[in-house]
Amino acid sequence: KPGMKCIVMPTGQKCTVVATYINDEEYTHAGPGENVTLKMNGISDEELKKGYVLCSQVNPIPVITKFKGVIHLIELGADRPVMTSGYAAVMHAHVCSEECEILKLYDTMPLATKKKEKEPKFARENSVVTVSIKLARPTALDTFASAPQLGRFTLRVDGRTIAIGKIMELPKSATSASN
Repeated sequence: KPGMKCIVMPTGQKCTVVATYINDEEYTHAGPGENVTLKMNGISDEELKKGYVLCSQVNPIPVITKFKGVIHLIELGADRPVMTSGYAAVMHAHVCSEECEILKLYDTMPLATKKKEKEPKFARENSVVTVSIKLARPTALDTFASAPQLGRFTLRVDGRTIAIGKIMELPKSATSASN
């Protein structure tokens, strides 16, 4: 709403909302999920990019380069039929897309057997896997428990969705503008 002090993450650029518009009509506020146009002070259009998150200065979203998540492997493809540490993909979350790499597999559970295996060397499709993922650049994300819209993601390779997942844990060093 007008007068609200905001911050754009991951850049940390502070700004103030001057006016809120919905379908070119000015409003005193907007609710979650509404498509809005904002007139703002302290930031220009050129400083905003796809995947940036506008949030309150009081409680900004964390900016991270790695996280622990749970993924459901849907389809890996014949060229790489197993997932191992070092597996490269593109992560899509909210409206951002970032190159990523699987750092570690903590456990895997094939859906056919429902038997959990700790510290696996690899995982096959149709499995639920707990993994650590490293992102190529700092990205504004949160856990699924804190903000479901910012904690869901997909992993894609060559235009094909290979996994869907949830962010379960952020590193203790997750930065926000208030740190």
